[in-house]
Amino acid sequence: ERMEYAGFRTYIGSDSSAPHSTRLIDFGTQASEVRQRLTQALGLPGSWVEADLDPDSPFPYRLIVGDNYDPCFDPTRGPGG
Repeated sequence: ERMEYAGFRTYIGSDSSAPHSTRLIDFGTQASEVRQRLTQALGLPGSWVEADLDPDSPFPYRLIVGDNYDPCFDPTRGPGG
């Protein structure tokens, strides 16, 4: 919902083999400003972003929401706050 509210189109899938930690995989098809806007909207620290350059990817990003994600972050404290 947070991504949709911030203006990003989403596709929800599942992956039972996904790790238990949150990460954003950047396939390198969007400008860095878009990634920054997304990480700010989600409250993700930069250390949770991984580059996996794939210009043929049908999606610009893949967000894996793990046990460590806090959807109630304080946006005034910056990413991870």
